[in-house]
This record gives sequence, C-alpha cells and structure tokens, in this order.
Amino acid sequence: MNTTNPADLHLSFTPPSVQGFDYAALEAWAKGIAEQYQGLVVTDELVIGIKSEMAHLNAIKKKLDDSRKEAVKVVSAPIEEFKAQIKAVCAIFDNTYAALSVQVKNHEERAREIKRTEVLFAIETLTAEAGYPGLDIPVQDSWLNKTQKPKATADAIKAIIVDLFCGGGGAAWGWRVDDYAMDFVTAREARVMPLLGVGL
Repeated sequence: MNTTNPADLHLSFTPPSVQGFDYAALEAWAKGIAEQYQGLVVTDELVIGIKSEMAHLNAIKKKLDDSRKEAVKVVSAPIEEFKAQIKAVCAIFDNTYAALSVQVKNHEERAREIKRTEVLFAIETLTAEAGYPGLDIPVQDSWLNKTQKPKATADAIKAIIVDLFCGGGGAAWGWRVDDYAMDFVTAREARVMPLLGVGL
C-alpha cells in the first residue's frame, strides 16, 4: 500500500518569460508616436494624410499584437504540455479509484445480500416459533447495515409480530406469542389476523 502523504507532494516550476521584452521602452515608444498627433485638428487638406497615418497606426498595432500572439503561443507550449501530462497522471488515479470503487460497491452489495439471507432466516424462524409460520414481514433497510447486530434485528422482528397480533402490548415474551395473544385480542385484532392469513 502507498504511504505517500499528499501534503508532501510539491511541483516546482519557474514562471515563463519573454526574452528581450522591455515593456518600459515599448511603452515610451508608443507614447512618443501618439504624442505626434495630440492637438492635431483635422481639416480638408489633412484628411487624406491623416487617413494614411491611421492606417499606419493600425499596421503597427497589428504587428505588435501578432508578436504577442506568437510569444504567448511559444511561452504557453510547455505549459500546455505540462497540463496534459498532469491530466494524464491524474487519470491514473481516477481510473484506480474507479476500479476500487466498483470492487468496494460489489463487496458491500454482497455483504448486504448475505445479511438479507440471515434476516430472512431470522424472520422465518421467529415467526414459526411464535406460531405464525409464513408471516410476511418486510425486510427493513436498516437491518442490512453492517453495524446492525443480529439481536437488534431479532428484537425488531419480535416487536413487529407483537404489534401485529397484540396491539403493541409487548408483555413478557416467553417467547411464544400464541401463549398469550388471546388475552390481547380485540375487535381490531380479530379483523387484522384473518387479513394476514393467520387463524385465531
């Protein structure tokens, strides 16, 4: 089993940079060009020339922006490769986790089925001992939990039988319900028992 502590896992890296890029100088150059047009008033005589200057400014901007895109592409290449590699490694953990999850789920389902078989046997045994073999008692989901104790399940089954036939009176089990059930039979029980297929 692996003992690596996730907190101890660190990836070192060096921030990417664009070699030869001088932002201050580039900014000063751009401002110098822009200053040439400050205070300029457009007149009929200057329109054609200004349009030409505008096209020139756009051409400079496009060249600069194309350089940015190319630089970003080059600088991002190792980052994209790094992202792909990390995703590939993470996929290994995802696949392993998924495989283990399937096994755990199957194991737990098998355990619940085994528990269901035990509970059904307990229902069959306890209803028979109470004198009502074949009585249908639905399996409660909580009875299938790993932490559920057999005695707790048996007590719950007994309580259901007592509630069905003794109006919830409980009394001293003994543990045969039919030994004292008649003492608790009322008009309600007289109606319920035949519906359950149990004769008085």
